[in-house]
Amino acid sequence: MLEISKNVYALGAFYNRTLGAEEYAAFQRYLGLAPCTVVVRAFNRLQIGLSGCYVYGLDYKRMLKRNCAAVKYLPQHPNGVQFALVQYFFQVSTNAGDVLNLVMAKTLKLQRDYDNTTHIYVMESHHQELITFPLRDVCCNCIFSNY
Repeated sequence: MLEISKNVYALGAFYNRTLGAEEYAAFQRYLGLAPCTVVVRAFNRLQIGLSGCYVYGLDYKRMLKRNCAAVKYLPQHPNGVQFALVQYFFQVSTNAGDVLNLVMAKTLKLQRDYDNTTHIYVMESHHQELITFPLRDVCCNCIFSNY
């Protein structure tokens, strides 16, 4: 267990991952410019807080419990609460030597506006958009049921 930011822990091994075209495009949209690398330092499992909010990316093939890939996150733009299925987590270094902790995920589009007093309903989508957002935006994991 490695603490990658305050109260956030990477579980398991890191590995080098070469971004595919769709992943590179999602990363580029997040940065607002072309990334200087296609190889990132990735990992598949995360723990938020010591008591354990666990998030396992979809790339983690040994997930034994229910789906732990769905997360609620608060982006920095005015759209408010969003939901996504985490593919994997990754780190990249900036030219200034800082490390960015990021999430590669598939969007979950809601059928109606978010209301935290009810269950959420996700629209059926054959193509979910791949997005990148900062790990600091993740609030918690969610249970995602697909019928």
